[in-house]
Amino acid sequence: MGNQFRDKYGETSACIILTDISFNIIDINGHARNFFNPDIIEYKKINIATQFGFSVVNISNDILLEILTKKRKWIGKVSLSLKHRNIEYYDAKISLNTVKNKPQLLIQINSPKNNQHKSDSDLLFNNHFKKILNASSEGYALMSKDYIIESINKRAQQITRITHGQSMQVGHSMFEYLPEEYHGYCIGITEKVLSGEKVRLTTEYPGLKGKKTYLVTDYLPAFDDDGNITGVIIHTVDNSEQYYNKVLIEQSAFRMRSILNSTNEGIAMISLDYKLMEFNEKMSSFLKTIFKINKKGKIGADFFDYIVPERKEVIKGVFDRVVLGEKIDLQHKFFDKWMLASYTPVKDKEDNVIAVCISIRDISELIGNQKLLEHREVLYNTTLNNLAEAVVLLDDKFRILQINQTAEHLFQTDLNSFTDTTGFSLAKLGFNAENSDDNVYLNHHNWKKIDEQKRDIVVYRVSENVRKAFLVNISVINIINDSKYQSKQFVISLRDISSVEKMSETINQLSLIARKIPNGVLITDKDDYIQWVNNGFTQMFGYEPDEVIGKKPKDFLEGAETDPSTSLLIINKKKKRLVFSCEILNYHKNGQKVWVELSKQPVFDNKGKFIQYYTLQTDITERKNLEKQLEDERKENQQNLTRAVYKAYEEERSFLGKELHDSVNQKLTASVFNLSKYIKANKKEPELVSSTLQLVKDSMIEIRNLSRRLVATEFLHIGFEDAIKQITFSTAQSITDFKSEVNISHDCELLLSDDLKVNIFRIIQEQMQNIVKHSNASKVNISASVNKENILSLITIDNGDGFDMLKNKDGIGLMNIRNRVESFNGKCEIVSAPGKGCEFRISFKVK
Repeated sequence: MGNQFRDKYGETSACIILTDISFNIIDINGHARNFFNPDIIEYKKINIATQFGFSVVNISNDILLEILTKKRKWIGKVSLSLKHRNIEYYDAKISLNTVKNKPQLLIQINSPKNNQHKSDSDLLFNNHFKKILNASSEGYALMSKDYIIESINKRAQQITRITHGQSMQVGHSMFEYLPEEYHGYCIGITEKVLSGEKVRLTTEYPGLKGKKTYLVTDYLPAFDDDGNITGVIIHTVDNSEQYYNKVLIEQSAFRMRSILNSTNEGIAMISLDYKLMEFNEKMSSFLKTIFKINKKGKIGADFFDYIVPERKEVIKGVFDRVVLGEKIDLQHKFFDKWMLASYTPVKDKEDNVIAVCISIRDISELIGNQKLLEHREVLYNTTLNNLAEAVVLLDDKFRILQINQTAEHLFQTDLNSFTDTTGFSLAKLGFNAENSDDNVYLNHHNWKKIDEQKRDIVVYRVSENVRKAFLVNISVINIINDSKYQSKQFVISLRDISSVEKMSETINQLSLIARKIPNGVLITDKDDYIQWVNNGFTQMFGYEPDEVIGKKPKDFLEGAETDPSTSLLIINKKKKRLVFSCEILNYHKNGQKVWVELSKQPVFDNKGKFIQYYTLQTDITERKNLEKQLEDERKENQQNLTRAVYKAYEEERSFLGKELHDSVNQKLTASVFNLSKYIKANKKEPELVSSTLQLVKDSMIEIRNLSRRLVATEFLHIGFEDAIKQITFSTAQSITDFKSEVNISHDCELLLSDDLKVNIFRIIQEQMQNIVKHSNASKVNISASVNKENILSLITIDNGDGFDMLKNKDGIGLMNIRNRVESFNGKCEIVSAPGKGCEFRISFKVK
């Protein structure tokens, strides 16, 4: 190694190899000698190769020298074939130096230990991928950062022959194929792509045989596995065919414009990139008058500029489907007009879709007529199929034109068996008439002899061992067609009257019995409409039969005080077709209350089908009045007893309170006085005497408080509102941070009796004790007022823990409150839930 080379590269960590232009080794640095061992010295030569795209290609000396002359450096793969190693490829950078007018190559291998060797499988995969790209109809090329073509497929080479007059070759610079005036332009695009941008260019070239070529080229950044940009991908699509197809369409559209402008349909031709290529005058008129678009049609404008915003997404989906070859018709209402839009794909000779034709016409009148016909048809079919009668429409040869569902179910036979020769026949379907005159009309050939256009007959048929009766109506319709030819049609309807006959017989039998009994008797149909009532019903309620038949009992027998739950019970039982009895409050025609015991029995036909209800009514008004009288007396006695108990209780409390205050308290006061005097005279155990004195004082306070709690009437002397406030004040002293608010109207003081005041006082006292013991409340609101109807409303609300109304049973405190309320004929409502506090709503009638 020469001194100059050693001084410059001896300490470098990269492998440095110096060769001549034939790759004969001139010198290597120490790092290269250590890595490659003596093998590289023995061979005295290095092979240079680079990986272009998907295969490894050797570089000739001339090509490398040409690259280095222009660019002064080359980056690629270095191939080493050494004695103790397989062929390996290393990333290398080669620079051109000149020493004494002789060119030398300086090869730098930066990280041979981290070399990523291409395996045979990798190269095999790349070769397959190269075949795929070569089969593509689009051009692909890969250019390095140094503008060297590293890979190019066959289609890209074909395109460069058209655009540049020669095929691009791997290993050559891009600048070889561009005129010098385009070099700067190429560098600018490459710099943008290497910075991460994507660039698209649409270019026109003279092409071959005088036909221009239109190319769309995308310049995209190429990334390595680490996400670093390593070069530029050039993707080229020949758009010439689409361009010339577009030209042909435009020429064709121009020739057809005069034809399109003469039609009543709006016509527009749209390109595949949604541009308006052609439209007629009718389309312009529709845009303004129907679609209310304040834009004039303009060739080249975006098609979706003429679509209302809320329909753009739908139309975009339709357009994309048509581009794939599907023809689509859309109906849509714009203001008061119905429009039909037909989207049709326009195809070239090779069956490729090249545009979309849209034709629009006003179908408002057609839609109106169609909806009218559909509406009439629906009404007609619905009415026909909902008829209870079986209906058949026949032509003049007695062939079936139409038949409803009831008739199909009734006949239960193959109606196709009636041929043109035989025709529809009631006799063949098993019907016969007992009347000889009616039997004539079982032969359908006699229907033409019906002069009055209509005839009713009664026929019978035995089916499944059951004899049924039918009322048959035969109608004749004269039809005159356009040619004034007159023909006949026949409408046959059959109504099952078996149940009517049976019902009539049943009613006659029942009426003989029902007329003789004093109870009220009703017969109602399946929908609860009255069919028959007896004399007992008339005497019980004052209504004559003609006043109630056809009505529902509920509508005129029930009134304001009828229990809704009982009424609902009757409805539910009847829905389930059950036998049941109940008591209900009804009303006489004159408004008097009538208590009735109902016994209801459903009636079914021989097939188990419910047909009516039989109801027996018994007047129990006298019994109910007696029961109420006894209950009122029991309640009054109970209230008097409760009031007497509470009055005696209050008198006893008052007596005890006075005794405690006037007797015990005086004695304790004297004891305090004597003890105080003793302390002054005798100083022997002052602490004991002092503590005794304190206990006596505490006893006096407790007795005083007890006296106040027991003697409610004395608190009332200070006023009703102040008495209530005194209770809440005493409670507030025993609970930290407890707040209370009391609002008692002035009317309470004036209108309430002393007994009621004491009762309310005890109720609030009980509520406050419950709040202290159980609620953990910090606030209570108490209000009392008398309204215009002289109803006292007492409301107590706390913000405590509350309780579950369904789970918690009343304790002694709640029972006391309810008893006190009931003793004065009051009402008590408690509203509470866990975590929601508790609210008492108590009301009394003030006399």
